[in-house]
This record gives sequence, structure tokens and C-alpha cells, in this order.
Amino acid sequence: MVEAVLEQVELRNTKGMETDDWDKRQVHARLYSKIPGLKKELGEPVIPRELVIPEHRTFAAKSEVRDILEKAQTPILVVDPYIGVGTLNCFRSVKVAIRLLTGNQTNSIEPRFDVALQSFVTEGFQVEVRQHPKLHDRHIVFNDRCWLVGSSLKDAGKKAFHAIEIIDAKAEVIRALETKWQEGTPYPEALTTAG
Repeated sequence: MVEAVLEQVELRNTKGMETDDWDKRQVHARLYSKIPGLKKELGEPVIPRELVIPEHRTFAAKSEVRDILEKAQTPILVVDPYIGVGTLNCFRSVKVAIRLLTGNQTNSIEPRFDVALQSFVTEGFQVEVRQHPKLHDRHIVFNDRCWLVGSSLKDAGKKAFHAIEIIDAKAEVIRALETKWQEGTPYPEALTTAG
């Protein structure tokens, strides 16, 4: 969270230094000069802002995604028009509740996903799945952060896999995703809660 806040401070200070008001420009310049030191103190982000994995690296992609998701301290929301067993595979190390929002087309959910989901829930994972008719982009949201994801988690590594953190429009994007979640239709209700 501190990393995201620091990035926002940096952006605002950069804009603040463009003002015609000399006093305000000086204040922003003094603050801006402290940002590199703060970044150095924080070190590398625990959860990267960007993730790029070339195609045909399925093992690496799934491993990277699992490493990121296992750092979730808040429930995870994944919005992905197409899900399958490979999607669940990305959550093997997750200790928090998972919400999957997917499409409602005939090919949005892989065949036999319900069987895999039942096994996943039986093992103690908390997963809720909903379907929505109007999904296009893919997103992952947790720890008050939001990423735009290029390809489906189920196919991570089969195709090139890119994820980029949304900073400036984060609140707006999360609000829109939460609205779609609320509008979504539950996917077999009997399977979506851990017993």
C-alpha cells in the first residue's frame, strides 16, 4: 500500500511542479527530492506493479501468478471472461476468500469446471463464482490494488501473459467491477461455499 501511495505522491508532485505559482512549485520540488530516498528505503515492491511472461512458459507464468496471489491479505476478486481448472490452479497457495466473476457465454466456463471447483472447495478454499453478460477486460483486485491482465489465468503462459497495475483510475475501476459482481448471477450456489 505504501508503494502505491508513494507513486501517487510522485505523480501529484510532478504535476505540482508545473504550476505558475513559484511558492507552490518550490514546495513540490522539495517534496519530490525526497521520493528517491523513500523508494530506496522501501526496496523492490513485494508485489510487482507489472508482470510480463512470454508465451510457451506455462509453468513460469502459473508460478509467478501464484507467488503474487499468495501475498493477498484481503479477499481476491478476479474478473475473467473465461475460466477453467487452470484458473483454480493459480489459487493453490491462497489463504483468503476468492471471488471469480466470469462471462455467461457457453464457452465462458470450461467443461467439468464444476467438478474441479467442488474438489477445490472440499479442500477448504473459499470460492464464490458469479457470471455477468458484459465482461471484456480481465482484472485482479486485492490488498487495495488493481491490475489489468492481458490473458486469462487459465491460459497463463500458453499465451503471452501481461499484468499492469492500475494507479490513477483504480477507485473508479474497482467500483465498476464491484457493481458487475453485485449484478452477477451465482454459478452453482451449492458449490460456492466451503463446508
